[in-house]
Amino acid sequence: MTECSDDDIFADFDDRMDTAPIQLGDSDDSFDEGFQKNPSAIDEKSVIEEYRKLKEESKRIDEVAVQIKSLIMICREMEECYTKRIDQSLTSFGEIRYLHDGSILLLVTIHNITSQPMIDWTLSVHPSSVFPRSFQSASFCQSIPLGTLVPGVRKSFQCHLNCEEPPFLLNFSLIREFQLDDIRKVFKIELDPISVTFWNQAQLIQRKSSELNTSFSSSIRLPNSLVNLLSGSPDIIVSIAQVFKAIFKVSNIQNDTIILCIPSNATDNFFVKVTCAKDGTAHHLVTIGTESSRSHTLLTQHLRLHLIVEMSKLKSRPAKGILMLTKMDAVSVEELFKTMSTAFVVGATGAVGSELVKLLADSTKFSKVVLLARRSVDAATGDKFIQKTVDFEKLEENAEDVRNLDVAFCALGTTRGKSGPDGFYKVDHDYVMNAAKLAKENGVKQFVLVSSGGADETSRFLYMKTKGEVEKEIGELNFEKFVIMRPGLIETKRQEFRLGEVVGCVLLKPLKLFSNRFSSSATEIAQAMINATQTDDTGKHIWDNVKIVEEAKHYSA
Repeated sequence: MTECSDDDIFADFDDRMDTAPIQLGDSDDSFDEGFQKNPSAIDEKSVIEEYRKLKEESKRIDEVAVQIKSLIMICREMEECYTKRIDQSLTSFGEIRYLHDGSILLLVTIHNITSQPMIDWTLSVHPSSVFPRSFQSASFCQSIPLGTLVPGVRKSFQCHLNCEEPPFLLNFSLIREFQLDDIRKVFKIELDPISVTFWNQAQLIQRKSSELNTSFSSSIRLPNSLVNLLSGSPDIIVSIAQVFKAIFKVSNIQNDTIILCIPSNATDNFFVKVTCAKDGTAHHLVTIGTESSRSHTLLTQHLRLHLIVEMSKLKSRPAKGILMLTKMDAVSVEELFKTMSTAFVVGATGAVGSELVKLLADSTKFSKVVLLARRSVDAATGDKFIQKTVDFEKLEENAEDVRNLDVAFCALGTTRGKSGPDGFYKVDHDYVMNAAKLAKENGVKQFVLVSSGGADETSRFLYMKTKGEVEKEIGELNFEKFVIMRPGLIETKRQEFRLGEVVGCVLLKPLKLFSNRFSSSATEIAQAMINATQTDDTGKHIWDNVKIVEEAKHYSA
């Protein structure tokens, strides 16, 4: 409910309130006229009768005024409770329980936090569809009489709802009708809605933890201050158990990883692994993983809806507690989900690739990273990494490892001096193309390639010609987004000695003080690669050395 003035509250009263004042009796005018026309013939009995009628009408008006004032005070004080969150227990809260017949048992508690008794109010329960569809909301609208609620008293009510498959919203209103003769006014207080999703049916289980395949997963980064607000009682310390209770409504959790069973219909269940971990001191990272892409997509959508509804309550009611959120915390749910992506990396053991792995280890933008390499990558520490030893000649055998990931990072490369002309072409062309085709055939939408400044398929030089051919051929695969990094000389410490790079770095180092055109570090390239995945652009994009260095300056984990 938004703030309203007294004028707003009475705005929809019958227009006759403005044009036809309440009449105090049938003979008011004749009383005045008779008094003027014949003062000597005043009937004492009629004067007393008129006075009695006037007094009764005045008393009636006073009673009406008191009643209206009480209703206005109730509306204002209930709204103040929501707006300022002055009470840790809000004026209403609801709980949903699914029954064996598919219906919902709704438990709602109303708390009269006002200084006025709430008499003859009604709780209205009405659903609304989340997505456009034929939604028979009228089939389970409910009106529950509250009777009398004296100040400070809580009372719980329940009702059964026969409803369609989630998701949908349950909206709640407190309604009080006021009648003055034939003039009718409805006082209405909007309460917080409840999102009905598959997560409402989640049941904690202690099995399937070892055999549950979580090939499909995603994460959200939740500010602790937001968890506090969603739980309704701000605290200084946020525990993992508090996150589970606030987001998934599952309490009494002792571990950081739980397995939930969510019935999707009478014959099928979703099993989901939920992991919660501290992410620094001000955030928690929540990851959900499932066995199939369909269930993962569905549950992620429902979780997003739930958080959107919960956060909209805070935004629509400028809560006192919302001041606890920092500017960084006050982000939308879409941004929380959007910042967590999945990826695979080829070329993770090279100069740029190894720096990329280090950055991904600390990055909050990626929740899962699959490394396809011929040997183990030491920098890949943490639960988000999955290492796969591969044969780049048979890369298609790793299709399941990369299916439906968001991004492919390619930093594969060697030199003619190290591998010979044929070896160079096999790595820089054939293996890179194998990785690109693997990504395209398995639903990866973004491909980020480390190429080279001066790449040109028409060049007479093998290095530049090969780089240009690869750029062209990957472009023909039509990724949703294809970003090409064209760095100049790469500043890095390599295991093998490269005379050209050493001489180049020495000569170009002074020039870098004046221009970003000539060289960039392996770290800067890796930072630019991650930044490239966070834009909304689509299509093919080429980032030259100047762009790479500039983007690296704006990198944040």
